[in-house]
Amino acid sequence: MRERDEGCAYVDDSFSGGQSISNDLRMARLRETVTALYDQLHKPVYRYLLWMRVRPQEAEEILQESFLRLFSHLHAEGPNINMRAWVYRVAHNLACSHARKQKFLLEASPENWHQLCSSFVDSSTGPEEALLQKERLERLHAKVLQLSQLQQSCVRLRLEGLRYHEIAEILNTSVSSVAGSLRYAIGKLCENR
Repeated sequence: MRERDEGCAYVDDSFSGGQSISNDLRMARLRETVTALYDQLHKPVYRYLLWMRVRPQEAEEILQESFLRLFSHLHAEGPNINMRAWVYRVAHNLACSHARKQKFLLEASPENWHQLCSSFVDSSTGPEEALLQKERLERLHAKVLQLSQLQQSCVRLRLEGLRYHEIAEILNTSVSSVAGSLRYAIGKLCENR
């Protein structure tokens, strides 16, 4: 795996089926790359799926399927891709596809929101700071529910560190649509702090 200037993981040319490396070495490098990417993206993609209101068990299944598809894509010598955006896109599409087939979405209840927020809470903070953080997150939750689905998805992906062009690729929309959605959403979320 190599890094491009924007800090995104891209496929390394050593995955190509060229004569210079053995198939075993190629497979070992491929497994190592996908495993490292899984370690890096497991929590953020899982959180994104929970934000999409996918139940935790189904989120884990979608996450596993996304990385299996990445491995298959790379093994089949797929084109040079931004692997981080690719994994988010596949997970997003799988979640949408499953949602159409089944009703396994979580309700946006305070209990489920609390479970999601607990993944952000720093365990080293004291009880008073943890309570203040919980109250801030509850106010934020109420404001997030007022945003459109596109705006919510843009905010969630941006919070996970994705760039505008990656978000546009994942959500299958234009960069200007992402920018406009984020601008509107941030304005709404900052009102009456």
